[in-house]
Amino acid sequence: MSEESATANPVNSALEPLVSVEAPNLLRDYAARTLTSRLERMLSHTDNVLLEDMEALKQMRVWSRRSRAALDIFGVCFAGKPFLALALEVKGVTRALGTARDLDVMIKRLEETQSELPEEQRSGVQFGIDGLKRQREAAQPAVIETIEHLKRYDLLNRWKALQVLPAKALPKSQKSAKKPSHPLLHTHASLLKNAARAVQTRLEELLSHEECLSDPKRVLEHHEMRIAAKRLRYTLEIFKEAFEEHAFAPAHAVLLQHVRDLQEFLGDIHDADVLIPQLIIPLKHLLQEGYDDAESIELQVGVERVDFNGLAGLIAACQSARALREQRFADLQARWKTLRDSQIFEQTTAALEPMLREGN
Repeated sequence: MSEESATANPVNSALEPLVSVEAPNLLRDYAARTLTSRLERMLSHTDNVLLEDMEALKQMRVWSRRSRAALDIFGVCFAGKPFLALALEVKGVTRALGTARDLDVMIKRLEETQSELPEEQRSGVQFGIDGLKRQREAAQPAVIETIEHLKRYDLLNRWKALQVLPAKALPKSQKSAKKPSHPLLHTHASLLKNAARAVQTRLEELLSHEECLSDPKRVLEHHEMRIAAKRLRYTLEIFKEAFEEHAFAPAHAVLLQHVRDLQEFLGDIHDADVLIPQLIIPLKHLLQEGYDDAESIELQVGVERVDFNGLAGLIAACQSARALREQRFADLQARWKTLRDSQIFEQTTAALEPMLREGN
């Protein structure tokens, strides 16, 4: 990015009063701009989330995830303990909003399925919808508390104050024993080299899950692949500006579009995987309630005790979700084969290699 365009950037203007106590560092400056824009976008939805605006909740969750991805990558650039505390706050936002958002998605999906069923079969699906709505209502206080806590925490001002602190890693005793999830960036390497390292690391994570595409029953691994695809997508988006003037830009755009598609396929697969278990609950209830009299010692008889039409509707909803999963899994396999046949991943690695080899 040119010096002139950087000066004109409104995000940079907001950061002008924050004079770093360290020598200028391109990676840290880029990290500051990237994180500021994402955190501001996340926080811009708080008031509407309190008004129970479903779209606002969706967008706030999306931007919390994008913020988390950037926090995960750029932790090396900032003071360890304060940065970790801020990252944990954003993680809490994602978690609290995630439960509510997942329920919103399931409710919407079931309402769409219900509208396609014969009238006499809709009662069972409605029973399932009512149960999900009760769960959603129970999740709302956590959403409200999260938003109110964010306002008290004053996240943006804490972030601005954090940016003037010198970078300092966490002590070893406070680091997770697990392998760090962030790419191993170096504060004194060039921005391009760090961007290439981040993309390559995330790409390798995605490719490590390739084997699970051979079996539609490897549900947990498909979920892990979905997370890896999401991380790669967010990393590509984070460094889009860094690659704009580089020869890698066209390859970056192509890979980003393919990864978005992969994430969509994997997301639909995951939605089906979590929806069907939710439908088993009303299925079991409707099936048992007519004949489940614990106090009776006699065989329960009769043909009108169970809402069989409602059960048929719930089974149809399960079949619809399973059919969608099967189709999306086939789409995923076909797209992956196309990517392999065209050697997109190999071409990406080859294009990144010169940047990875360059000096600081």
